[in-house]
Amino acid sequence: MTPESIVGALVLIIVPILILAIGFLGLCFLFGLGIGHTIRRHMPVRFRNMPERTEPAEPTANAVANVAARCGIQPDPLGWMGWATVTRDMGGMPDPIMPSIKASAYVDTGWHMRGTPGVGLEGSGFDRNAVSAGEYGERMLAGAIRAVQPPVLSWWSLYGMDQYGDPTDKDIDCILMGLKPDGRPVAWFVDAKRYKGGSDTSYVNVDAGNLVRISRSQRAFIIGSDGEPWMRMSDNMAVQQRNWARLLRRFNVESYWVVCPIPGPNGAPDLRSAVWPGGVTCMDMQSLLAHVNATCVPGGEAMLPPLLVAEIDRRLKG
Repeated sequence: MTPESIVGALVLIIVPILILAIGFLGLCFLFGLGIGHTIRRHMPVRFRNMPERTEPAEPTANAVANVAARCGIQPDPLGWMGWATVTRDMGGMPDPIMPSIKASAYVDTGWHMRGTPGVGLEGSGFDRNAVSAGEYGERMLAGAIRAVQPPVLSWWSLYGMDQYGDPTDKDIDCILMGLKPDGRPVAWFVDAKRYKGGSDTSYVNVDAGNLVRISRSQRAFIIGSDGEPWMRMSDNMAVQQRNWARLLRRFNVESYWVVCPIPGPNGAPDLRSAVWPGGVTCMDMQSLLAHVNATCVPGGEAMLPPLLVAEIDRRLKG
């Protein structure tokens, strides 16, 4: 054989092998992408939605000074960033709705209340104190709903939703849903917050991601159990608002996303001016109930679309 014929034969052998190898590698790559997506879609919630552990950033001195000037905080060279601090507020009067909440334990709401307030928080990544506060907050809000009995269905302790519509451990405390006079469903997604302090305490934004506690009567910042007068706000409600949008559009649901401060023995802290990430605002318990009653028609909860009700039912934790 001549050298030219040998080279030609080698080319005829090697080129098809290279083409097959490249095709095989391409198929492996595409298969790997598909498997990765499938694994993410179906892996257990606790692995798929593990939060990134990042340390919250302390507010800047300028941001703190602006809040101090606006709220009349007293200067103190030995305090936090040069401002006075105390370990507790001066209490306050019990919230007027508390007797009704306590009496509501004997009210039968039947099919109007679905799920169990406070269930499943142990799996949400919170510490024991946060779990206890969360359980208390949901139970108290449920007591207010039982006492007032607005014309809504209510769901308690639901799984959150990821961007694919699958359940996550980022829970939703409560959904209230009724019908507007025009027949459109309307829902309130409520994050019940039991924060430190009574009616003498205010929580205000020190920046876009943090709140500070203030005792209005003592004109001082209030130190929390972690030794700090500031606390990081969660972006969970903003994330959930985005992730639930497709489902709500599908059923033409008007929605409100709110934080609701829950009263303790000395009333509820004032969070009316606080804004959470994503523009989520705060409504106290009585304002929330008044809004629901003014928006929903009596008996409308019995006419909600069955498919919509079933869709939310399946997201209950217990």
